[in-house]
Amino acid sequence: MAFLRSFLARFPLRAFARAAVLLLAAVPSTAAKPAATLLETARAAGGFKTLLAALAQAGLDDALDGHGPFTVFAPTDEAFAALPAGTLDSLLKPENRAQLQAILKYHVLALRVSAAEASNLRSARTLNGQQLPLALAGGALTAGRARVIAADLACRNGVIHVIDRVLLPSAQDLVETAAANGEFKILVKALGVAGLADALHGPGPFTVFAPTDAAFAKLPRGTVAALLKPENRAQLVALLKYHVATGRVFARDLLARKSLVTLGGESVGLGAGGGGLTVNHARIQAADLDTVNGVIHAIDTVLMPGENDRPMPAVARADPRGLIEFAIERGAPLYNRGEPGACASIYEVTGRSLLQLPEGAFGAGARAALDEAVRRAREPGDDAGRAWALRRALDSALASLP
Repeated sequence: MAFLRSFLARFPLRAFARAAVLLLAAVPSTAAKPAATLLETARAAGGFKTLLAALAQAGLDDALDGHGPFTVFAPTDEAFAALPAGTLDSLLKPENRAQLQAILKYHVLALRVSAAEASNLRSARTLNGQQLPLALAGGALTAGRARVIAADLACRNGVIHVIDRVLLPSAQDLVETAAANGEFKILVKALGVAGLADALHGPGPFTVFAPTDAAFAKLPRGTVAALLKPENRAQLVALLKYHVATGRVFARDLLARKSLVTLGGESVGLGAGGGGLTVNHARIQAADLDTVNGVIHAIDTVLMPGENDRPMPAVARADPRGLIEFAIERGAPLYNRGEPGACASIYEVTGRSLLQLPEGAFGAGARAALDEAVRRAREPGDDAGRAWALRRALDSALASLP
């Protein structure tokens, strides 16, 4: 009964009723384990004719009959009908097959994620590479701008969450996104002068650490003007390539790395400080600006080739006690003002740095606890819980220092 009360409190009665109807239509009541695939379940439910037609047109229907597992955020027929007039007809044309595939892949995760698990995530990577924002709003799970109206339709190869709106991924590439943002005018101009804009219009994917106009303004007077001169093109190309890496690396993935190799062959150092993620000496002001061919992280300082330093591991080697105290001094105020995620990020980077120390630098039990806390910090969960688990592990490490 406690479980039932919890479930009903979490989901609106209308959503629960619809879920029950769909489940009864899709899954035999006597089956201990779902026998139907995602595609078979959608067909049996009866409310996804448009989705099924779109999947067939895009050539993606066979995949959803495969092994998986997948999580499908499935728009209803009513959701497709709510698209602007002519949109669906246009998408179903053979010449727009790639666009249709991108949209449909944005509705699918390459793992099985229940509604309860999704509610603890801020986002999840979809099959088209872009992130799908996830949240709880008014007691209901949301995916992007859509609301989940029926959750956890169990299938043999995954799970379906029914949504009330078609999800639309970003259709702009890196350069188009930067230009539309309005804070990267100098960067966009520099990319054009350097002849790199075409590459960032390409398929990618790329990760761009994008200095804002304010970041360029911090350079010594005349630097930008000099870099934009034809005779300094090679220097400009080297500078810009130092801000770009291959692959789509989101903010949550940056913390799992100490560095990232750029297009120029040199690496940038990754860490946390000043209440957020850092790249060398620059702070990421806005993370995860998703595009069709990569991701942009806005930074407040222009990066210079050769400047890669990783201060946190160096400090750890010299003064682990000072590093822990510094992390707590920075992290605790963030937690107290309602930013547990930023606090957890600082604690996690600190923990990773401490774990690089030789055996015996601090207590074996404390090391094991810290290793476990850092490992679990990458698993789905609430930010406050991660922050507290990491803080306890850091306190234990601090107490064990000689």
